[in-house]
Amino acid sequence: LSRPMVLVLTMVVLQSISFSNYALTTKTTNIIQGSAPYLTFDGGRTRVTNTEALLWISLSDGRTFTPTTNNSRNHPIELPVAGQSFKDIGMLVPTDTHSNSIELSSLIGTPYNYWGDDDGDGQGVYYGITVTGNLSLSIVDKDDNLVARNEVLTICKAPYKLTLSSDSGRLKTLYGVPNESRFSASNATYYINPKAAPVICFARPDLWGIGSNLSDAIYQGRNGFLPQSVTPSSYGLNFPTTGANNLYFDLDIGGSNQALSWATVSHGGITATMTDSTNTSVKVTLTGPAVTDPNQW
Repeated sequence: LSRPMVLVLTMVVLQSISFSNYALTTKTTNIIQGSAPYLTFDGGRTRVTNTEALLWISLSDGRTFTPTTNNSRNHPIELPVAGQSFKDIGMLVPTDTHSNSIELSSLIGTPYNYWGDDDGDGQGVYYGITVTGNLSLSIVDKDDNLVARNEVLTICKAPYKLTLSSDSGRLKTLYGVPNESRFSASNATYYINPKAAPVICFARPDLWGIGSNLSDAIYQGRNGFLPQSVTPSSYGLNFPTTGANNLYFDLDIGGSNQALSWATVSHGGITATMTDSTNTSVKVTLTGPAVTDPNQW
């Protein structure tokens, strides 16, 4: 080759090498952006982007309630079968836990594996995926008394208040960019009734000074007297066992979604008249023999 031709070829090769080095340097200094890990409860079809997705409940008839579909404060959820307990309500807090709380880390391990990462980060690596945070359960009756998970619901203690709470947490893989998702604290409260027919829960007179010496099986604080019998032959066990003209008391009713109708009842010269009936109570007024002449006192 002639000397000029050699010089031209030399310049082309040098420029090619320089360009390749530049291109290689550009490719290797950019960070490859992947996808963050996520929680999922359906094999990855739905990704959990906030802790509200942890706060669902499901019933034995297949109905599921979430924070976004929950309007139970105004319309309590009725269980589908009479005699069910809170163990019959599905949720992420297992029934076999010793407390009403579960660490979210238990949800990403066997047998649940409720997580995913589209880049495969964390798969097959010891401690390759971690999560922080807790999911807690609280159940109280209408008087704010704590209720156990295995307790059968009764209409006179309803509506029950079931609260699921999740504190803030973080799902993180050992490798990948980004390699974590963060969750904010959240909670959801569901109001729940058992499936039950209407019943009389309490007979409540003017409660001032009443019941301090009575057992809980007969009288309960601000609620009043518990029914002792629904059999006509033993109605005498129920409050009131005595009365006077124009005395009154209220009957508290559970399990009714509309006002009930009541006929006036008379027996032995005493008449019971029911007024102010609603779906939760009715006023009972007693009328009978009365002293009208003050000289007879």
